Amino acid sequence: MIKTLLLATAVAGLLAHAAHAGEATLSTAVFKEVETRAADGKVTTALKPAGSVTPGDQVVYVLTYRNGGASPTEGVVINNPIAKDLIYAGPADAKPPVVSIDGKTFGPLASLTKTGANGAVPATAADVTTLRWALAQPVPAGGEVQMSFRARLK
Repeated sequence: MIKTLLLATAVAGLLAHAAHAGEATLSTAVFKEVETRAADGKVTTALKPAGSVTPGDQVVYVLTYRNGGASPTEGVVINNPIAKDLIYAGPADAKPPVVSIDGKTFGPLASLTKTGANGAVPATAADVTTLRWALAQPVPAGGEVQMSFRARLK
């Protein structure tokens, strides 16, 4: 049996804290990367709405933080849990998140460990449960910031 999962709202981002957070919104969209080859052989990649995917398919999640307030928001931190049917597959843009395997301790994946049969072992992408972006710059009134990541359906 082939399992198909509609990914319209599989991951919900959470605003951990931000000034004026009540005036902010966070939305999530899910895409597939589609390659097309031109007659001259040049390959381009574009994001297309994912619709439905099957196990093993890779998707790109794009999170959009919008500041609907009248002043800039500062100190924005976005925590995004990974749905249980997904495996984190890395960042999809130049702003990589820090990751967590327990929802409490965050850092680069290479710095995280878990307890194995023989003690501490390196964490893997399959262990990631939560992503976090701490926005370095204030988001201006009416402005928005996008973050993205890749995931694979189990």
